Amino acid sequence: MHDSIFKLTITLAAILVLSLSAQADLFKLTSGGQIEGELVNLRENPRISYVVKTEAGQITLPRATVKQVIEKSAAEKDYEAILPQLKNTIEDHLKMVEWCRANRVEEKRVLHLQEVIRLDPDHEKARDALGYTQHRGQWIIRDEWMKQQGYVRFRGRWMFNEDVVMLQRLELIKEQEITWRKRLKTWLSNLRKGGSRSLEAQKEIPRIKDPLAGKILIELVEKEKNEKVKVLLIEALSNLEIGSVTFTLAKLAMGDPYASVRDQATIALENRDNRIAVGYLVQQLRSPLNSTVNRSAVVLGRLKPVAATVPLMDALVTSHKYQVTQGGIPGQTSAGFGNDGSGGMTFGTPKAKIITQAHQNDAVLSALLNVVESEVNFRFDESSWKLWHANKKVPLDVDLRRNE
Repeated sequence: MHDSIFKLTITLAAILVLSLSAQADLFKLTSGGQIEGELVNLRENPRISYVVKTEAGQITLPRATVKQVIEKSAAEKDYEAILPQLKNTIEDHLKMVEWCRANRVEEKRVLHLQEVIRLDPDHEKARDALGYTQHRGQWIIRDEWMKQQGYVRFRGRWMFNEDVVMLQRLELIKEQEITWRKRLKTWLSNLRKGGSRSLEAQKEIPRIKDPLAGKILIELVEKEKNEKVKVLLIEALSNLEIGSVTFTLAKLAMGDPYASVRDQATIALENRDNRIAVGYLVQQLRSPLNSTVNRSAVVLGRLKPVAATVPLMDALVTSHKYQVTQGGIPGQTSAGFGNDGSGGMTFGTPKAKIITQAHQNDAVLSALLNVVESEVNFRFDESSWKLWHANKKVPLDVDLRRNE
């Protein structure tokens, strides 16, 4: 194929010398028409007129009558010189397809591919190059078929328009999150440096109301070690009514080591839809750690959710497992007489033992009293609490007996 193209190029190079139309340019006129030909007065400067040599003869166009001159590329001129010598055969058209590809004359390449399938409708390579594929025994253009199925071309892939919109939206969100990350990073840096910029940051952070800043604020508050900075970030989070923010506030309210942070997070939960937080805190009432049970109860006591009534009753007394070491200090070698009657001595480290211990949880009782808002107090008697609760649901003036 390469040899054929080379021979074709050599042959056509000679034709260029004889062809006048090969040098044609396109002159678009202000009247709307156009003339194709070779510009004779190339070096005229300043330009007064265009002297154009056409197949019909030479014509002079005043400059004012010419709107635009489109000069054809060298490859296009070469192509026009080659074209008159082309035979209308599949072989010659395929040679021109390769020549056009090599010389980047795409529009003409397509024309020759179309000529090939006109001569041979089932020419597979030409069909493929034009974007056809076989579907149920018929040649169809892939792009047109995909469009008919509702797809759009986006960044080299076929996608549904809804997916494109979603992708673009996600990209916009990502860009805005990056912007917020940079901005917050700058503000936190200024906070630590002090000065006027620190004061500016202290004012700006609590004013954040953009939900797209939520993800970044959550990441920052979870990593932050400074108590005051944490409180400031929670002030910003309190402006955002997002489920993930509510969940984060619940974790901070229950488990942060700083009392001021726990208090600020709880205040934020008190002033929003906190059902997500309540669900999380109720789960923590079943924690294997007694400290977690009581901390979650403290927050529930402030939120006073009716949904936590029975779970709090269940958590009035909880049992927890602890590992204790018997026979000495852990890791220390001990010696003693064996129990097998041999009289020999035994050596080794003290054995660990798992014990279960029940706890009456004062924080849970306090939270329960806050939730039920009643003068009754059965202390840690779970059964009495549940019986009272069950009776409370039934109005006293309702006769539950069946009509006889």
